Amino acid sequence: MKPSHLLLPVLSLALTLACGGPSLMPNRVVGGRASSGMSEAQLIERLGAPLESVTYGRVKYLSFPTLEAQGTLVRFSKDNPTWVRLVDGTFDTYVRRPDPAFVPQTPPPVAAPEPAPRAVPPQPAAPAYDLRGELERLNKMKADGLITEDEYKTLRAHVLEKAMK
Repeated sequence: MKPSHLLLPVLSLALTLACGGPSLMPNRVVGGRASSGMSEAQLIERLGAPLESVTYGRVKYLSFPTLEAQGTLVRFSKDNPTWVRLVDGTFDTYVRRPDPAFVPQTPPPVAAPEPAPRAVPPQPAAPAYDLRGELERLNKMKADGLITEDEYKTLRAHVLEKAMK
């Protein structure tokens, strides 16, 4: 066999491996690929509506239809879906099927603590009524001619009444 005759089978094998068959070409999710840290809403926006959803605590699995290559034929398949695992609402990885025994290695997110209610400072006690100061103020007003004798007597009675309470 001449060396040029060996070239054709080698090229044919290389093309077969590059193009792949059902066992050589991995399934592809219809619509695109997921990236680390994508939220569930971003996944659905990129990949379309999931066929199924399964939740186990903090872990959620979504199934999406796949494109399967069989030789030169590419078909849309819902029979063999691709599953996407979300942990705490963000993309984790692709999986073959949901696993109820999977335990995330990361601790659950901790909600920010609510701020402690502000302590209300105690209201200062009402100052004791200064009877002497009020009577001196009334006497000064009377002496300065700001109030009449009748007004002085009325205000003085009011101040004494207030002091008794």
